[in-house]
Amino acid sequence: MKIAIIGGGNMGEAFARGIHRHFSGGDFELCVAEKNVEKHLAFHSLEIVTTSHNLEAVDNADVIILAVKPADMEQTCRDISIHLPGKCVVISIAAGVKLGSLKEWLACNNVVRVMPNLLASIGKSTTVWYTDVQDEEMKILATKILESIGSAHEVGSENEIDMATAISGCGPAYVWYFMEKMIAAGVAIGLDAQVAKALTLQTFEGASAMALGEDFDPTAMRLKVASKGGSTEQAIAVFDEKGVEGTIDGAIRAAYKRAKELGK
Repeated sequence: MKIAIIGGGNMGEAFARGIHRHFSGGDFELCVAEKNVEKHLAFHSLEIVTTSHNLEAVDNADVIILAVKPADMEQTCRDISIHLPGKCVVISIAAGVKLGSLKEWLACNNVVRVMPNLLASIGKSTTVWYTDVQDEEMKILATKILESIGSAHEVGSENEIDMATAISGCGPAYVWYFMEKMIAAGVAIGLDAQVAKALTLQTFEGASAMALGEDFDPTAMRLKVASKGGSTEQAIAVFDEKGVEGTIDGAIRAAYKRAKELGK
């Protein structure tokens, strides 16, 4: 099986590294097409074949991953369309680019639209995907490829891709924003900056690990910490007074709205 990745930027490299880890050995070939030859060195260190030419990469490919910017997607698709192998599967990770547009530009129906997140770079992406092609073998293959960079979740409609963008696509930035503000608040009350950072990061790490357990209920766990009359209860009261719930809801809705607006 040959997998071609068009675009060797951050996300293209993340896919290349993940696929290299999970598919190496046997009758397998991975090729990355990247115009910036300086980027080739990162792939050479992994003994991954690179080229500056998209058509060379897609030649005889079974799977093609399009990891180019949304603004470059139409031209990239049209350029490779007449050279696509007959039964290849095309996976697009471009935010906002609709399945219908991809199929038109590629003149191909076997297309999967994907929304990973930046955590793909450490193999921890939460990735959602959708295709309107009812081919179980294709879906199994897509899932296997996407799981090379983290978890993969198929959704039932293309609109859910935009919804997921507002949660998991943008989500790492929300978490880091909250971390940033917690660290700053810790420093403001007198903690050393490095101590405030360590306490914040370790707290997020531990809370996330516990949340991954079976039957996790965030409300129940919050109430276990927020004993009546205690410090946590006072903090939550301020969150409620300041309307944090409404702010989060508004932020998610704004991100979803923008994701839909960016659609082509």
